[in-house]
Amino acid sequence: MRVKVNKTYYDLSENDFVAHGGEGRVYAVKRTAFKIYDDANKVIPAGKIKELSKLAHRDIIKPKALIEVQDSSGDYLVIGYSMRYIKTTYALCELFPKAFKNRKNVSDKKCLSLIAQMQETVSHIHSKKILIVDLNEMNFMVNSRFDKVYFIDVDSYQTPSYPATAIMDNIKDRHSKTFSELTDWFSWGIVTFNLLVGIHPYKGKHPHVKTMDERMQKNISVFDPNVRVPKTCNSLNAIPGNLRQWYKAVFQDGLREAPPIDYLGTHSIMPISEAKCSYSKCVAYVVTEEKEAQWDIHDYYKFKNTECLINNAERYNLYFKGRYLSAKFNVLGVYGSTLIAGSIVDDKLELYNISKMRSIKHIEVQADNIISIDGRIYIQCANNIMEVCFQGKEYDPMVSLRKVGNALPHATKAYPGVMLQNMLGTCYASIFPKEGECYQYHLPSLDKCTIVDAKYSNEVLMVVITKKGKYDRFIFHLKKGKVIEEREINDVDHSGLNFVVLNNGICVSMTEQEKVEVFYKDKLTSIKVIEDPMIGSGIRLFTDGSKVFFADKKKLYHLSVKE
Repeated sequence: MRVKVNKTYYDLSENDFVAHGGEGRVYAVKRTAFKIYDDANKVIPAGKIKELSKLAHRDIIKPKALIEVQDSSGDYLVIGYSMRYIKTTYALCELFPKAFKNRKNVSDKKCLSLIAQMQETVSHIHSKKILIVDLNEMNFMVNSRFDKVYFIDVDSYQTPSYPATAIMDNIKDRHSKTFSELTDWFSWGIVTFNLLVGIHPYKGKHPHVKTMDERMQKNISVFDPNVRVPKTCNSLNAIPGNLRQWYKAVFQDGLREAPPIDYLGTHSIMPISEAKCSYSKCVAYVVTEEKEAQWDIHDYYKFKNTECLINNAERYNLYFKGRYLSAKFNVLGVYGSTLIAGSIVDDKLELYNISKMRSIKHIEVQADNIISIDGRIYIQCANNIMEVCFQGKEYDPMVSLRKVGNALPHATKAYPGVMLQNMLGTCYASIFPKEGECYQYHLPSLDKCTIVDAKYSNEVLMVVITKKGKYDRFIFHLKKGKVIEEREINDVDHSGLNFVVLNNGICVSMTEQEKVEVFYKDKLTSIKVIEDPMIGSGIRLFTDGSKVFFADKKKLYHLSVKE
């Protein structure tokens, strides 16, 4: 597609495609993004672009100029607008689950810093007599270092001459009939609370009031003593004191005012209290202590005979072969008995021999995404998916790359065990069952959907998508290039994917309702649900292929069902 922006022409191809949203497609060439509307009649007017130009904040990705395309008669038709392109970002809602924060090393301090940035930018927008209105979690992107947040979909903002017409239901103030700075701050509160605590302030379980809409109308939030919050969430007491007071006043007491500005560096007004579980009291499970580390265990890996425990601190702490080590990495791989850390640093692949505590020499290569599965490491390099291969001596291996699949450069994203790509609105999953193999599966149920989380293990793929402020979870059984079966669970809390698949095909999944589901991967709808007050969604499941484990603080436990 050949388009014109001002007096400059651009030829947009599928390799420039980034994503398909609710209104159209986004392409990118170098540092410029192009939003092409599906319906040209909905393109933002030039007058609104002029009014939005008052926004001078660097983190606001505002429309810059209209995009034109020449039709068959030679006339030029406006089809979209251009804007600044930011590479390698995460939707803000991806940061909500604690599991993601642990995996990506996103601390509570970083989250507070992002919240303060968002507050400062919202204040700037208001100072220009502009309202955000639809201040939902999908309209913010965070960079790969998790230290900067960008405001996107700015074309929907309300300016003096162009009123806003739409707002996501989950951030809408039920007690106001008009849009104002205060309704913006109410929505900001919901989104930032979700980032800090890991739950919508009007979610959780209330014994009588069931729906979020009714809870919002009656001001029954998670601060209500009758509301039970999942164990995956952070403690409310961990929120800085004056910010916590503001959240409670807004969500529970109906106050409407701008948030405080002096909460960075402050501490909780109350000490954090944590319930202690006695696993000997489990009704449905047998819990056996396996190992204990010097620090809290956030992850566990076992590839063949290579086993390690992981704590995601500022530097990744590992317990490996009887030693406590530190190394930064995105993924782990294994060559023989050597544990290898793989990372992408400044868009380049880095490999590190954890066993010998030294870098591994390899040909310098640009990389956009990296994953590992069963001890193998894969990277995306522009249009190609490459397997990282090792040969020679374990302590000093030779490194080579082997192409196993294709990818769209801007539209491919890595998740644990899988790469997902949006191919012009069509969703494909790239799966790597063994060395040198890659299967790509079309998943029609996810076409044109916004994906916020995914994980693959042993022929089972789970994906969380978002639509209009609600989250749905899909489960797929994938085998030899075919989608064997799928199951859809609607309107779930976005608490992170937490499941394992054993070698015998049994899948053990911790649901958003703090229940354990057990099913075979080839019988997704034949489910056994097990409830136990001692085992909740606060635990993280791991496996070595034959056993199911979970960690509680510094201890690793083996979990099995009582006969």
